[in-house]
Amino acid sequence: MNYLSPQLSGADLELLDPLLSQQDNRWTGRFHGLILKTALQPIFSISHKGIIGYEA
Repeated sequence: MNYLSPQLSGADLELLDPLLSQQDNRWTGRFHGLILKTALQPIFSISHKGIIGYEA
Protein backbone atom coordinates (compact mmCIF):
# COMPACT_ATOMS: atom_id res chain seq x y z
CA MET A 1 0.00 0.00 0.00
CA ASN A 2 1.34 3.42 -0.95
CA TYR A 3 1.09 6.03 1.85
CA LEU A 4 2.80 8.81 -0.08
CA SER A 5 0.97 11.80 -1.52
CA PRO A 6 -1.23 11.02 -4.52
CA GLN A 7 0.16 14.22 -6.10
CA LEU A 8 3.51 12.54 -6.71
CA SER A 9 4.01 11.15 -10.19
CA GLY A 10 5.32 7.65 -10.91
CA ALA A 11 8.75 9.11 -11.72
CA ASP A 12 8.82 10.90 -8.34
CA LEU A 13 7.97 7.69 -6.53
CA GLU A 14 10.72 5.82 -8.38
CA LEU A 15 13.22 8.41 -7.11
CA LEU A 16 11.97 8.18 -3.52
CA ASP A 17 11.59 4.41 -3.32
CA PRO A 18 15.29 3.58 -2.71
CA LEU A 19 15.49 6.30 -0.03
CA LEU A 20 12.60 5.00 2.10
CA SER A 21 12.15 1.85 4.13
CA GLN A 22 9.44 0.67 6.50
CA GLN A 23 9.81 -1.66 9.45
CA ASP A 24 6.66 -2.36 11.45
CA ASN A 25 5.00 1.08 11.77
CA ARG A 26 8.23 3.10 11.42
CA TRP A 27 9.48 4.81 8.29
CA THR A 28 13.12 5.63 7.72
CA GLY A 29 14.45 7.93 5.02
CA ARG A 30 18.07 8.29 3.94
CA PHE A 31 19.14 11.48 2.18
CA HIS A 32 22.64 12.92 1.67
CA GLY A 33 24.10 10.94 4.57
CA LEU A 34 21.25 11.80 6.94
CA ILE A 35 18.88 9.27 8.46
CA LEU A 36 15.36 10.53 9.20
CA LYS A 37 12.93 8.46 11.27
CA THR A 38 9.32 8.94 12.20
CA ALA A 39 8.63 9.77 15.83
CA LEU A 40 5.01 9.72 16.96
CA GLN A 41 3.73 10.57 20.41
CA PRO A 42 0.43 9.06 21.53
CA ILE A 43 -2.42 11.35 22.57
CA PHE A 44 -4.06 9.81 25.62
CA SER A 45 -7.65 10.60 26.56
CA ILE A 46 -8.61 10.24 30.20
CA SER A 47 -12.32 10.15 29.38
CA HIS A 48 -11.80 7.46 26.71
CA LYS A 49 -9.21 5.69 28.90
CA GLY A 50 -6.89 5.11 25.98
CA ILE A 51 -4.95 6.41 23.05
CA ILE A 52 -7.11 8.42 20.65
CA GLY A 53 -4.46 9.57 18.18
CA TYR A 54 -0.84 10.42 17.55
CA GLU A 55 1.13 13.59 16.92
CA ALA A 56 4.46 13.88 15.14
